[in-house]
Amino acid sequence: MIMATVYLHIGLPKTGTTALQRLLYNNTDVLERHGVSYPDFGLRYKNNSSYLSFHKNGRFLIAPNTSSGTRDFSRPADEYAPTLDKIAELGKSYEKIIISDEGIWKISGNRENFWSDLKSDLKSRGLELKVIVYLRRQDSFVQSLYAQRVKETKQPFTFEEYLASEAAVWPLDFKKRLDHISGIVGKDAMLVRIYEKGQYQGREEEPTLFSDFLDIFGLALSDGFQVEQEQLNSSFDGTYLELKRLLNILPESINGSALQKTLYEIGSLNPYIQKSTKTTYFKSREVQQAFLDQFAESNSAVAREYLGRKDGQLFYERIPDLPQETVSTEELLRDSLLFYGRTIQRLEKQNAELEQKLEKLEAELEKKRSRNVVALVKNSVYSRTQKTS
Repeated sequence: MIMATVYLHIGLPKTGTTALQRLLYNNTDVLERHGVSYPDFGLRYKNNSSYLSFHKNGRFLIAPNTSSGTRDFSRPADEYAPTLDKIAELGKSYEKIIISDEGIWKISGNRENFWSDLKSDLKSRGLELKVIVYLRRQDSFVQSLYAQRVKETKQPFTFEEYLASEAAVWPLDFKKRLDHISGIVGKDAMLVRIYEKGQYQGREEEPTLFSDFLDIFGLALSDGFQVEQEQLNSSFDGTYLELKRLLNILPESINGSALQKTLYEIGSLNPYIQKSTKTTYFKSREVQQAFLDQFAESNSAVAREYLGRKDGQLFYERIPDLPQETVSTEELLRDSLLFYGRTIQRLEKQNAELEQKLEKLEAELEKKRSRNVVALVKNSVYSRTQKTS
């Protein structure tokens, strides 16, 4: 009997994972016709109703939420074993099962025995394990991650502050992390891909990230896959990112999702906005190169040992000569006025809707009062009639 294989897609974050998960989720029927399953276990992240996280199916491998809302990285989620049992059952019908959650790249390093336990637990259920990981050049990765952190959290740090603090906790030494994983699951179980346009593979004339991922399973977009054209995980840049960074200083009680929505709205409505010019958060090309150079030896080893490249070149694209991201006082003032103007419009609309609801409730209450008065009068008349009779 042929063992089913679990293909665990672990990121990195900011390598098109949301788009890939959406593609898989929306084309489960196409996948299943080719012997591939992308199951939905119905598990969602606590306090995160965003559709961006709706299509991940690896939450059971991530640390569970505690009652206080923090993460307990010392153990897997409560659904871990039951979900593995479900995967084993799927293995009776499908040779390939895809599990995807980019959080695994970082979190798996925070839990002792994550990989050895997972490999053992899958094997005991008659399942093999392969690990899919996409690598993005470190200087590009940290810039994208920084923008996301400012957009989605309450962090008001500058890019330089971010590099000196939060970015340092990410496993950017790719060889070290890959060696740790492969040392347990086996190097032949590692499927290392590069998140770079010129390195995508596939049967399409101009391969994309989608075709590259599907190529792992011998599939192509032309096999019947439907692709959404909308941008799934849009980002802020320019004054909008700076506005959000400054607004992050406000108290925790402020509604972060409402802020994001308003910023997106003014970005789309702003008649002054120009087609964005590519910029860098690094102060200069030299600073950016120096940041990347610290990973040169590691990247070269990954290219040789995991991709079989004798030249040791992991990324082909060169650092572009881009201007540093700056925001002028005039632009910041203009967009601040647009933001607060749009916020006032939103509040006025909400107030109008609330007033309408209040008027409706008052009218209904008045009707109930009138009916109650009529009922009281009838009861009073009835009681008097009974007494006289």
